[in-house]
Parts: sequence; structure tokens; C-alpha cells
Amino acid sequence: APDAGHPDQDDDPNFLDAFLEVPDARLLGGDVLSVLIVNFLLQIADEVTTSEFWAQGGFFQPITLPTTLLAVVVRDSKMTLSWVLSGLWNRAYSSSSVHNDNAAARETFSVWVDY
Repeated sequence: APDAGHPDQDDDPNFLDAFLEVPDARLLGGDVLSVLIVNFLLQIADEVTTSEFWAQGGFFQPITLPTTLLAVVVRDSKMTLSWVLSGLWNRAYSSSSVHNDNAAARETFSVWVDY
């Protein structure tokens, strides 16, 4: 039955509203930042392991805007979108998903498998 104060709201939210609900935004923010850091570390590893990097002076070469920046942005976007959708599907951003260590480990494993 609709609430008397809000006659346009239902008691039962539709599927999309329930799916996209993020009760604890800190969990979402932490995931996004973690994926971003991992992508930057992967890009640094890619650059450092090339022979051109060392031939041009290694860490002593002039700093320029890397031509591989677009690849980092694309990879980060894909990984972040996949991880967040997996987290939403598994309800990993609700506060109850981290109420104890066992629940947190279980949710993390579910997100990782779906990712």
C-alpha cells in the first residue's frame, strides 16, 4: 500500500532500483580506487619491462605524457565496470556483506568469481 505521505511510492521497489542500490558507498569507492591503483601498477610494470624504456635512460629519462595513457583508461574502465557490476549483482555493497569476516570473505569470493 502506498505511504500516505508519499502516495507516488510503492512499498516494493522495482528490480532495477533494488539492483542499483548502494547502501554503503565507501565499499564502492574503495573498489573503484583499488582497481584504478592496480591498473596503474600494471601499466608501470608494462613500461618498465620493455627494452625501449631502459634504452632511453630508464628512470632518468625526461618525463613526458605517455602514449599508452589511452590504453590505461580503457583497461581501467572495463575492469571497473565489470567489477562494480559483479559487486552489484552479488549485493556486495550492502553493509550486511561486511558485518563479519566470514561474510566479507564470502562476498569477496563471489564477486571475484563473477568478475
